Amino acid sequence: MHCRCYRGCGTLLDAEFRATFNLTYNTFNNETEMDTQPFRHAIWFYVQRISGIFSDHYDYQEVNLLLAPLGNRALKAYCKAASFNPSVLTREDFLGFGVTLTPDEKSHALLIALEARKQASLLWALRAIGQCQ
Repeated sequence: MHCRCYRGCGTLLDAEFRATFNLTYNTFNNETEMDTQPFRHAIWFYVQRISGIFSDHYDYQEVNLLLAPLGNRALKAYCKAASFNPSVLTREDFLGFGVTLTPDEKSHALLIALEARKQASLLWALRAIGQCQ
C-alpha cells in the first residue's frame, strides 16, 4: 500500500509533544529542584483518559492524588474545560486553579493538557482513517 501521508509528520509531532511535556524548570510554586514529572504525567494521562485514550502502563490513582489534592477538583475541571470547551474559561478560572502554582507553571500545565488532547484527537482520526481504508 502506498502511503499518501506526510512521512515525517509523526516524528515532528512526537518531538513537539516531548518538547512541550519536558518544558520545565523543575519547580513547583516556590519549591526548587522538584521532580515534576509525576504531576505532568497526571495531567497528560488524565486528559488522554477523558478523551477516550487509556494507557495500560499508567496508574490512574495518581491523577486524583496529584490533580485533586484533598478533594479539590479545580485543576481537573480546568484541564477538562481547557481541552473540550476553552471558550468558557475565565481569568478567575486561571487564578483559582486549585493548586498553588506560578503563572508560568499554570501555563505549562495548560499546554500539557492541550497537547495531550491534540494527540488524542489525532489518534482517533488515524483510527477512523484506518477503518475506512
